[in-house]
Amino acid sequence: MVGQKEGKEARAEIELGPDGDGPAAHGGAASRTRLALLPALCGLMLLVPGIALAQESPHKNMVGRRVVQRSNDFTLRIEDRVVDRHRVIHFYRVEQVNGPWLWVRSEGNGFSGWARAEDVIPIDEGMDFFSERIRQNPKDAFAYVMRAMLWQDRSEVDRALQDYDAVLRLDPSEGWIYNNRGILHFEQKNFEKAVEDFNKAIELEPNVANLYNNRGNARRGRHLHDLAIADFTDAIRLDSTYIYAYYDRGLTWSDKKDYDRAIADFNQVIRLDPKDVLAYYHRGLAWAAKHEYDSAIEDFDHAVALNSKLSFVYTDRGLAWAARKDYTKAIADFSTSIKMSPHRSRSYHNRALAYIELKMFDKALADFDAAIRVNPEFDEAYLRRAWLLASCPNVRLRDPKKAVESATKACELTHWHEAHDVGGLAAVCAEAGQVAEALKWHSKAIELMTHNTHEDDEMFALGHP
Repeated sequence: MVGQKEGKEARAEIELGPDGDGPAAHGGAASRTRLALLPALCGLMLLVPGIALAQESPHKNMVGRRVVQRSNDFTLRIEDRVVDRHRVIHFYRVEQVNGPWLWVRSEGNGFSGWARAEDVIPIDEGMDFFSERIRQNPKDAFAYVMRAMLWQDRSEVDRALQDYDAVLRLDPSEGWIYNNRGILHFEQKNFEKAVEDFNKAIELEPNVANLYNNRGNARRGRHLHDLAIADFTDAIRLDSTYIYAYYDRGLTWSDKKDYDRAIADFNQVIRLDPKDVLAYYHRGLAWAAKHEYDSAIEDFDHAVALNSKLSFVYTDRGLAWAARKDYTKAIADFSTSIKMSPHRSRSYHNRALAYIELKMFDKALADFDAAIRVNPEFDEAYLRRAWLLASCPNVRLRDPKKAVESATKACELTHWHEAHDVGGLAAVCAEAGQVAEALKWHSKAIELMTHNTHEDDEMFALGHP
């Protein structure tokens, strides 16, 4: 098989806000935190409540700007109906202006309605506005909440945490504040504190699905996989259409190498949202782990059809093609991945190994060099390059001295603690005719392998080019 599988682009969904546990469409490549998740309101006429359409407005320069609510009694309207926001605080973008009314759409899920211009404030003015409210009234819990969210929007996590701490000193009864603070701890990879906050949130609001899902992700971060699965299962019990819980439970089953159950959960995600790119991608990874490469390729094909700009999908599809020994298609996928993400060292490494299978040794050597140039600490690339330099059938490319130097660098990068690298150095020394050195490093590798029982039994099987 060509190379090792790249790290999963896992998306652990963490959600903000009280009662924001409804399903929403998703499919971005990176992990992201959302301020709220509610079903989009579709098929509704965009009628301004109580005024005629097409009025000239002094607020026309607000179109395109990001805004937040000024007060806790903020409402959205469509015609004469107040839109139920489930108390969730959103960030909005202004899409239309009509007189004193702004049509705003929340970020992330399409939640929208008409708001009075006087009831919102541009985000770039919000920090000063809410700081002044806190100065005038240090017990204004809502102002602390809003400022915390604005700090979070600026990625100033420590300041956001300080404001959430202040809110909880003023009112420790709101579960969603513990939830929001837990998310910040999660983002800082302080999973233990995150679990503590999600515990408190669940104690206060035991019937909110996303709280269990959030705690499940924090427990997964602590490698408490069984507890995480229990939390995701509780979230699904509370909301059988909760797509994120199926997705995150599928990731956790994959962590446990229970790929059949992982596939079953990704099936549920795809049933709920047939356009979920990452569900196809991770189901493809699960099929590949089961060595069912045709099914894996089919899922990677679906992912590419839905979003052709995710370089890691091409990388893993290339690995599946290589496992099927279709090295030409593997090289095509690795090349696409490199074109899209030229700093992805693993793709150069994988393509080099595929080139070796096709006996295109010059290109393989160039790709090993490129992988090392992109990631100078990529020990496997040094080791594979060393083996090619030591044993290439094309005598013109052989360089025993450089081969030993490259293998030695691999060992230095892993502090001489990896049996695979030390064993590779022994093999390279043998090919270079350095018999005494080969025996020395072979003995060292056996010693390391004895102490590290997790090492692969085929750690010396570098393969002849």
